[in-house]
Amino acid sequence: MKLSHLLRRAVIGTTLASNAIYGHEISADLDCHVEPQQFIQQLLANKEIGPQPLKVSDNSVNAYRPRHKQSLTSLGFKVQAVFGSFPDDGSFNQTSGGNGAPRQVYGVVVMAGEEAVRERLRQTGSPATVKMVIPSILSAVVCEK
Repeated sequence: MKLSHLLRRAVIGTTLASNAIYGHEISADLDCHVEPQQFIQQLLANKEIGPQPLKVSDNSVNAYRPRHKQSLTSLGFKVQAVFGSFPDDGSFNQTSGGNGAPRQVYGVVVMAGEEAVRERLRQTGSPATVKMVIPSILSAVVCEK
């Protein structure tokens, strides 16, 4: 077995093991049947994400970081960020102008490669899509309405 293949397996195994020790699983809402504001409001009410967005993108997508000492997982992977947008809803910060039309969208950024996340979504039957954030490290699970 080549060293690079062995290292890749070790990294994947370590990532899966570290993801397994994290806590509260929020995958159920990634079936894309809830509204973005319901997804975000539930996490805010449970104090699992900070009350203020970490960032608001040009297309009004609000990104939130899990609160300190909150252990969130989705599809068995550690959640790094939660995001959502709903046009003309006061619970989301809106930007003017923007990059494209605002749309209803929500999801999470997880610590896992795109293929691993895509496979978990396939297993659950979720219609969510996967977008690469950082190759082999971070992926976004996206529900669009």
